[in-house]
Amino acid sequence: QNNCRSHLTCNTDTHWIPYTVRCGHCDLPYSVIGKLETMAADLFYIGRIAGVPLGVVSDRHLHQSSGGETSDLARQYFQQLDKEVIGRLYKAYWGDFKMFGYAMDM
Repeated sequence: QNNCRSHLTCNTDTHWIPYTVRCGHCDLPYSVIGKLETMAADLFYIGRIAGVPLGVVSDRHLHQSSGGETSDLARQYFQQLDKEVIGRLYKAYWGDFKMFGYAMDM
């Protein structure tokens, strides 16, 4: 078992470090936090508040996955884990869940 106390003190692959640990979200006055799931609407909104007309952007062209819908894939992978592991993952990424408005039930 890994006894690391923090993602910052472990040799954790940067792809697995919670975003709230590495993004400096407390140091920057964000006006908008965009998500891939709502990227077209987010880009339109950002353009509007910045005074830059971006027109209509299609979600279809922003993110394409060869493996299917992300939420379906996540559900499929999580079904392979026991509840204790899911609970530990949720605890480790709680800040990200909260920051981006995700729920554990996905």
